[in-house]
Amino acid sequence: MAAFVVLAAVWAPWLARPASAAPTAVPVPNGGDGPVWRYGMLADYPPFQVWPAGGWPGGADLELLNAAAARAGGRIEPVRYTDFTQLLGDLTAGRIDVASAMARTPERVQHLAFGPPYARVEQVLVARSRDGDVPLSPDLAGRRVAVIDGYASASAVARLFPLAPRVAVTDVADGLRALGEGRADLFIESARVVAETLDRLKLPDLRIARTVVLDSGDLHLASSPGAAGRLAPLAAALDALGESERQARIVRWSAAEPVPLQRPFALSGDERARLAALPPLRVAVLAGQAPFSLVGDDGAPAGLSVDVLQATLARLALPPPSWRVMDARDALAALRAGQVDLALGLPELAARGWGIGYVGPFIEHPLMLVAARRSGLWSMEQMAGRRLALPALQAPQTLLLARYPQVRPGECAMVTDCLAQVQRGEAEAMVADVVSLAVVLGGGGFDDLQFVGTAGDLRHARDGGVTGAAPAGAAAAAGAGRRDGRRPACHQAAMA
Repeated sequence: MAAFVVLAAVWAPWLARPASAAPTAVPVPNGGDGPVWRYGMLADYPPFQVWPAGGWPGGADLELLNAAAARAGGRIEPVRYTDFTQLLGDLTAGRIDVASAMARTPERVQHLAFGPPYARVEQVLVARSRDGDVPLSPDLAGRRVAVIDGYASASAVARLFPLAPRVAVTDVADGLRALGEGRADLFIESARVVAETLDRLKLPDLRIARTVVLDSGDLHLASSPGAAGRLAPLAAALDALGESERQARIVRWSAAEPVPLQRPFALSGDERARLAALPPLRVAVLAGQAPFSLVGDDGAPAGLSVDVLQATLARLALPPPSWRVMDARDALAALRAGQVDLALGLPELAARGWGIGYVGPFIEHPLMLVAARRSGLWSMEQMAGRRLALPALQAPQTLLLARYPQVRPGECAMVTDCLAQVQRGEAEAMVADVVSLAVVLGGGGFDDLQFVGTAGDLRHARDGGVTGAAPAGAAAAAGAGRRDGRRPACHQAAMA
C-alpha cells in the first residue's frame, strides 16, 4: 500500500491519461539535469509491471528502477505497452532505452544487451482443477498449451514440448482465461505473475499443477546494443541496491503469494463409503524396472512404485490389489481391454487414447546417456547417424527423436536389454532415467559401460495409466499418494 501512495503522489498530474493501443509515455516528474531513461513497461504483468488504462504506472520493477535511477543521478520515463511484441521491437530499435523482467535467451542476446540478473522467478504450469495431473512428455499428453508471442516461455515450450499443440494468447490474463474458456488446456508463466493475475481475475477453476524448470528464470534489464552504454550505469545501480532490498520491494508489490502446489487430500464421508464398496483394484506391474517395479525372489511384485501404491491404498482403507506382472506393451493392451484398472509406470502419450487416462507423475528423474568406456561419446549431439537403444514405450522416446532426428533409434524391452545391445555393439549408446540405470549398472555385468552424459535436459516421469471405466479408487489412490507432498519410507528402502 505504501508503494501506491508514493506513486500516486509522484504521478498525480498524469492520472487521467486516456487508454491507447499505442505506447503511452509519461513526462519525467520534477525535471532534472541527469540522464533520462525511457523505460518500456507492460500494462499488465503484476507484480513487476502494472499500468491500468487511464491510471498511473506502478509495480516492483518501476519502484526498483526509480531507486536505481536516483542512485545514478537520473530519472525514469515510463512508456506504457499493452503488446509485448511491440515493446520488444521498440527496444531492439532503440526507440526506448530499457526494459525489465527480460529473460536472457540465445535468440535475444543476438539483438539485445543485458544487465546482471536482479531477481529470479519460479515458473509454474497452470491447468484446470478438474483435469488430471500433467506429465512433462514431449506432447504434454495432447494438451494444448497457451503461449504469448515473444515471451521466453513461448520459446521454451517450443523447445521442450515440440509436439504439444500451441494456442496464441495476448498476455498472461488472456492465457489464464483461455484455460477457463476451453481454448487451451495448459499455461506456463512466472509463479508470482500467475498468482497475482489469478487473484485479480478470480478464476477458481484453475490450479497451479506443478513447477517447470526453465532457463528463463533470471530477470534482467535489457537495451538495444547501441544503448548498452546508457544501460550500464542503471543496471549497476540496480545491482547495488542488494538482493534483500530488491526482493523486499517485489514482495511488497505482491498482493498474493504464489499458490501452493500441494493441497491437503481429504475425502468426504460419502466418497469414503463409495470407495469402501469397490472391489480390489486389478493392477498391472511393469517388470524389469528396478528400483520402481520388479519381481522379488518370492515371485511377488516389489519396488518403489508398488510400495507407494500399497501405502496409499492403506491410507484410504482400501483392500490390497490383485497384481499382474507384464511388460509395457502387454500392460497397455490389458488396459485397453479392461482386464486391469491401473498400470504402474506406464508413461503418458497423447497417441495412446482409447479411453485411457493417466495419474501422476509421483516422481521424475533426468535421462542419461550410457555408452562403452572407450566410445568417446559425451553428448546426444554426437549420436547423429549412430544407433541409440531406447526402452519400449517410454515417453522420452518421442521427444528425443524430435530433438535429435539424425539418431538411428532401436527399441528394446527394458533397461537391461538396452544395455546388452550396447555391450554387444548392436547400438552405440542407450538412454534411460538415471535411477534405473544406476541400479542396473551397480548390480554388475556391465563393467565396460558407463554414464557418458545427459540427454539434454529431458526427464522421465513415473505415471500410472487407468482405464476410462476404472474404479474411482485408482484415481483416488494416486491423488492420496501425491497431494500432501510426502513419500512413505519405502522411497528410501527401494533405493537402498
